[in-house]
Amino acid sequence: TESLSTLTVRPTDSSRALTGTVSTDATAALTGAGTVFLTELAVGDLILVQVEYLKRVTAIASDTSLTADSAFVTTESGLTASVFPPLTGTVTTNATATLTGAGTLFLTELGVGNQILVVGEPNFRTIIAIADDTSLTTDSAFYSSASGLGATALPSAMRVDDSGGSPQVLVTTQGNVGLGTLTPNGQLEVGGEGSG
Repeated sequence: TESLSTLTVRPTDSSRALTGTVSTDATAALTGAGTVFLTELAVGDLILVQVEYLKRVTAIASDTSLTADSAFVTTESGLTASVFPPLTGTVTTNATATLTGAGTLFLTELGVGNQILVVGEPNFRTIIAIADDTSLTTDSAFYSSASGLGATALPSAMRVDDSGGSPQVLVTTQGNVGLGTLTPNGQLEVGGEGSG
């Protein structure tokens, strides 16, 4: 019998909703209505617009006008947006589950069980292993192969580690509980030996 010796409680979400709504026009421009971009954002921040991919802010012209690092896919108005703190450095995807960093601090800024979102990728992925400050593995492959990308992370809501530092219990930001699994797909999922 192995004892659980470490309880790690992390904040559930480090993102914050932006004031007002935004409109996209299939360009890199983002137009706000009731927004305060100059107060709530800085060049380099990562933003996620409803129904879009994560983008990096490259210029802020006013409280209602900014430019992102690439074009938005849609032409829609009345959308919500959130700002996410960027991870240190940049990352490279290679259409596998491995993420390689340049100037990154994966061991300091991330933990197994956290979710990571890379600029230009549509979905958060769960981190299942961190080899060092510049290499980690996720639960599913990235869609693209690209370098120099920004990334952000959502920590798990709670994690209980064994005496060796391996996660044994994980509560996701969606409230799912994993016992012996880092990627619970329902309210409660039990993995590992004796789960069958």
